[in-house]
Amino acid sequence: MKETGLNWDEVVQPDIYSCFSDNDKIFVIGWILRRNDDETCVFYKKGGCTIYTCRPMICRCYPFFMGDNGAEVMHCSGLRKDADHENAENIALALKRFDIKKLRSYIRIMEQIDDRLNANNMLVLPGNFSGEIYVLDGETTSKRIL
Repeated sequence: MKETGLNWDEVVQPDIYSCFSDNDKIFVIGWILRRNDDETCVFYKKGGCTIYTCRPMICRCYPFFMGDNGAEVMHCSGLRKDADHENAENIALALKRFDIKKLRSYIRIMEQIDDRLNANNMLVLPGNFSGEIYVLDGETTSKRIL
């Protein structure tokens, strides 16, 4: 945000794919980079990344991410460069740091959630959802209207 001059809501959006309901409230677990209507990243324009020098950690790890089966390759229509050995080592280090940061955040989120989360109340919000949600990010709970 500091590098782009954009505010929080212009950079991220609630992760509608990781939600749960608790009685009459809908909780969203975390934030993701904001997407355009066509589901592309708002920073991907004219065939390139417009924030490459200050891109977030998830982008610095490209093309790798930690999935259910360890390190996996993500497919992004952004940069498609082959990584040399030094670049691959830098990406691996960034991926480790990102995963540690993400795990710490998830631990704090689980502390925020307490015992309200179970498999029966997990959901994905439909793209046309409108209403009040609460975003948990491990630091605060933010009330938002979608």
